[in-house]
Amino acid sequence: MRRNLPACSLLLAAMLGSAGALKANLDKTLQLKKFSAGIVVDGVIDPAWAQADSVVDFVQLQPFAGKEPSTKTVAKLITTEEALFCLMICYDEKKNIQKNTGKLDDFGGDIVSLMLDTFGDRRTAYKFAVTASGVRSDCRLLDDARNRDYSWDGVWFAKSKVYDWGFVIEMRVPYRSIKYNENLTAWGLDFDRWIPARNEDIYWCRYEENEGQRISKFGRLELGEHRPSAKGLNLEIYPVGIAKTTYLHDDKYDFDPDAGIDIFYNPSQRLTFQLTGNPDFAQIEADPFAFNISRYETYFEERRPFFTEGNEIFMPSGRQRNTGFYRPLELFYSRRIGKNLPDGKEVPLQFGTKAFGRLGEWEYGGFLALTGEENYEIGGENFREPRAGFASARLKKQILDNSSIGVLFVGKKTENDFDGVLDIDGAFRTSDWQLSYQLARSIKNSEGDFAGSAGFVQFKDKWIALARGRYVGKDFDVNQVGFV
Repeated sequence: MRRNLPACSLLLAAMLGSAGALKANLDKTLQLKKFSAGIVVDGVIDPAWAQADSVVDFVQLQPFAGKEPSTKTVAKLITTEEALFCLMICYDEKKNIQKNTGKLDDFGGDIVSLMLDTFGDRRTAYKFAVTASGVRSDCRLLDDARNRDYSWDGVWFAKSKVYDWGFVIEMRVPYRSIKYNENLTAWGLDFDRWIPARNEDIYWCRYEENEGQRISKFGRLELGEHRPSAKGLNLEIYPVGIAKTTYLHDDKYDFDPDAGIDIFYNPSQRLTFQLTGNPDFAQIEADPFAFNISRYETYFEERRPFFTEGNEIFMPSGRQRNTGFYRPLELFYSRRIGKNLPDGKEVPLQFGTKAFGRLGEWEYGGFLALTGEENYEIGGENFREPRAGFASARLKKQILDNSSIGVLFVGKKTENDFDGVLDIDGAFRTSDWQLSYQLARSIKNSEGDFAGSAGFVQFKDKWIALARGRYVGKDFDVNQVGFV
């Protein structure tokens, strides 16, 4: 899921800001109260909202950082045993409200957002956004909001309603739809409102203009005695059955049945298992058309749910969103698994299993996948894509205040060859600078070569210093598992 939500982060917003903004958010606290009955999510303010704690002290980040907003916004949260409810009341003249329509994760107009740091790690968060017309978007904020994962799709609900004096947004986020640390007494919290009529972006928390939003500076959602609950087995099973009948001739038919299964299991909120057998990806959105006459292949985003779930763990440390100071090598490109062949056929994915999660300051993930044999044709010549096994393992550690280091292995084994890569990477951040790096060694049978990438950025009052570099050895080849 990719879209350009109005973002206040500047192009190179890679650093923690000054202590002044962080200090300004220490008093940003909202008490979460529990309501025994559910609230109807319809954009009409239910009387139950009178029980909820509210915040009104929003502040501009754009266009005039630190100034009061041009219009009033009220945000409230309340909970039941199963779900978190959010209400945002946005005052404005009706003529100024832009109710743009669009599809999921691709829209504009007036937008409000709820952001939750459910692990208290001050580095990752969920973002739920809704327009004045009721179109939804969600994503995962990563690396202290320096990066975003729009491939994450949550199950949550929202409605909007426009009035003469403004508009109202209501959201319902089931606790089953998100992961969290069950032992926390408080979550990180922020709200955002984008007012396109005035190019105004306002947040509940205060941030530095040159850095944009930072999870490390979120306010606090005090849970009190309430603890989120996702009781049950937390097991999802999706069997798939497909049958194709082809008419041959003389009332003869060819019947071709097929079946598959997908299993998702969360033994805890910090660990996820997935298994897929002969999956059906027919419902996945098709890749956009790309006209390419160069000798380099076109890069396509991953859209298949088995691979997008938890994919942020496999990303290099310090990877940025739409920034230029650091561009790591794409050593794990999951589109190589079950890839498209030159004649349009697709290598069948027969089996896959994956586990990922976190434990304290550690994040971990690993998967195994098997693909079948497939014959294809190029220019009248026949070729064979052999059966293959893929494996990957990732371990990442949060260190210091806002830095991380990690290791990654990706490999592919066929009957005659082994291709793989081993990587170490890291990102070190202070209030003035950031250094990100990546060192990799390719493996092709008994041979290989080295590659690396690094980036540095430093902020001063009136200037920014940037440096980046990349080295790729002449025998460095990871194109069986990566994209370089």
